[in-house]
Amino acid sequence: MRSNYLVHWTGQTIETCIERLTPQNREAYVRRLVSILSNGIWLAIPSEHEILIGHAAPIQYSLSVACFTEIRLSHAWDHAHQYGLLGIGVTRKFVLDRRGGPVLYVRNRPCELVVGNVYELDRAIVNKTNQSKLRVLLGFMKGMSTPGSDFEDFRFLDEQEWRVVYPGKDKCCGLIKTTGASDHPNTRQGHTAFTMPLHPDDVRLIVFPDDGTREKALEREEVHRFLDHASKPIACLTVEECRQF
Repeated sequence: MRSNYLVHWTGQTIETCIERLTPQNREAYVRRLVSILSNGIWLAIPSEHEILIGHAAPIQYSLSVACFTEIRLSHAWDHAHQYGLLGIGVTRKFVLDRRGGPVLYVRNRPCELVVGNVYELDRAIVNKTNQSKLRVLLGFMKGMSTPGSDFEDFRFLDEQEWRVVYPGKDKCCGLIKTTGASDHPNTRQGHTAFTMPLHPDDVRLIVFPDDGTREKALEREEVHRFLDHASKPIACLTVEECRQF
């Protein structure tokens, strides 16, 4: 059964182990939440390239992306401990309206049909505009197993990832905006980050690292104001509470 929400997880650079959370970590998570509620969900070029293996050489691309997971909340524990302990839950329509969609998982090995053919197309395209369009499609592709492994562990299939992939030109009907490169903690130096501004009715769920972080966040005026302006109550759960669903 599919989840009712797509959740954007963040905080990997803060702390991903609940048992190791410090007051400083909790405050950093609160600042991250306030920034997201005030400015939107970030799209940024990851600090490491996404790499797909195709025939003789890897295909590398670097586009601004925002990632979401469709896994049920009861299965969110492991995912949060890998990508960050703060989750922002939105609807599928929110992602689709920003021209996002589900990731296409591919076998990330040489000579595979999908990646191999895309590699040949990438080599054959001379026109830079058309090549950029192909790279956007590549942004929706992800290896289903651990890169470089000699076996298929299918590690990423269970994430059921969705993405918004943004080439940095079309503003998508005003739903995506430019922001300062320093606003996003993971963007590569010298690259611009973008945001998808949030209306309170866009958010269905906020997952906090723990109860202490939730308490700190609910003391902030910006968080209270955002929650109060939603036409329907926004669920505020902890990672641990998600395991009960």
